[in-house]
Amino acid sequence: MEISALKPLSKGLPPLAVLCDFPYAPVDRIAAQLVACGVDVSLINLTTHIKAQSEYHDLKEYRHTCGDEQKNFQKLKVHQTLFEKKHSALDKRYDTFLYNFDLHLPLKEMDQIKKAGIFFIGSLHGLCPIDKLPGLLEGKAGILWACVCHPFTSYCLYTAGCRKWQTTGCADCPQLGVAASGKDECREIFDKRREAFAAPSWTPVVVTPSRWLRDEIGQSLLGKRLSRISIPTSVELALFAPSGQAAARRALGLPEDRDILLIGSAGLRRNKGFQVLARALSLLAGRWKKPPLLLTFGYAPEDTSLLEAAGIPWKALGWVGDPAQLALAYSAADVFVSPSFQDNLPNTANEALACGTPVVCFDRYSSEEVVIDGVTGLTARHPGLPLSPEGELLQQEPYAPAPEACADLADKILSLLSLSEDERRTLRANCRTFAERAFSPALQAARYLRTYRKLLGLAAVAVPGLEEDGADPAAGLTKLDL
Repeated sequence: MEISALKPLSKGLPPLAVLCDFPYAPVDRIAAQLVACGVDVSLINLTTHIKAQSEYHDLKEYRHTCGDEQKNFQKLKVHQTLFEKKHSALDKRYDTFLYNFDLHLPLKEMDQIKKAGIFFIGSLHGLCPIDKLPGLLEGKAGILWACVCHPFTSYCLYTAGCRKWQTTGCADCPQLGVAASGKDECREIFDKRREAFAAPSWTPVVVTPSRWLRDEIGQSLLGKRLSRISIPTSVELALFAPSGQAAARRALGLPEDRDILLIGSAGLRRNKGFQVLARALSLLAGRWKKPPLLLTFGYAPEDTSLLEAAGIPWKALGWVGDPAQLALAYSAADVFVSPSFQDNLPNTANEALACGTPVVCFDRYSSEEVVIDGVTGLTARHPGLPLSPEGELLQQEPYAPAPEACADLADKILSLLSLSEDERRTLRANCRTFAERAFSPALQAARYLRTYRKLLGLAAVAVPGLEEDGADPAAGLTKLDL
């Protein structure tokens, strides 16, 4: 279905202000879809100096920065540097960005904010502190988009297993530590947010990409009173589409005579599971008929010693900013591995499925919602999160489970690479069909438009040919007995 067919759903909607720190692909994608549906959209950023794969969305005429974006960018860098100096106990082994800044930007003075009748709150860390949003919204209808835990914790994007944000409130953070002054700023920030989230005027609908994150927020002290729904992030299906494995490999200069495993993310940090994959591959030494090539994209980790010990060839594509090149990488691979410890139904797994590439992931914390055993890939037993609910370290070091905890991941990778050509074709066809059903841009836009209509008390609008929510995207697909 064409996005333009959804225009009846936008009838009666007031102007929409989309707030996000910087151009960010998932948020820009939503904004672009709503523009195409006829919504009056203003996209507000603190800077455009930072981009996260949003370059292929033409939103210049809708994008606005609050204040001086160059100065904002410099202030953001200074704040981050001072924050890390102030928190010398910050444990960077968790590889989680920790920040919560207030640049005191004059958002209320912006005409786009004044005229907006509805809001979409994207990824915020510097544009506007969470505790100031109730005053900014002033009772207007809005969506709080949570792709990470951060709006409901003091600082961290992912909790690594700590459940203080759901039980007693964030304090004595195992990732952040106390400030040099001896203050527990984690507790102070959480108390400010607790007060803000209790404001009667603060009643946004929380939207998460995954059902897992929706349910986690539902158990949190700050989010449990708010309405929560899950809307999977869409994929640009025309861009991310099967292009033929042989042709994709030739275009990227990759061998055509061996299997290819693919792993990638914006940064292959520890919480993304790069080292777990390396350990899993080392367990497979001697079990290969012919070792596969490991292909990576994204900023590679500094320490690749574990990968060297795995005994298989590997090639790094580095940062891939062109979505067409990224689609080629997915199409060239036999299996995409998504070994994140906690995630938000990541774009990478969804994009791989759209390109017809089966996925191996863990059986908890989001991607298992789209990786269906024997249909679109395989799920492996999760190796365990590094922290206990009380914040105590359970592993020798964060995100470094024992080798035996990586064994099931190794077995599932080997299982997929041992399939016959007919079985591989079946899975590839399944993956593309599933993606078309689950990640359609029109379906995502319709879900957001319906949510806004419901918030405003507007009548439901029927759109011919638009499927209702609740359909199983895996229905009718062939399941292999793996």
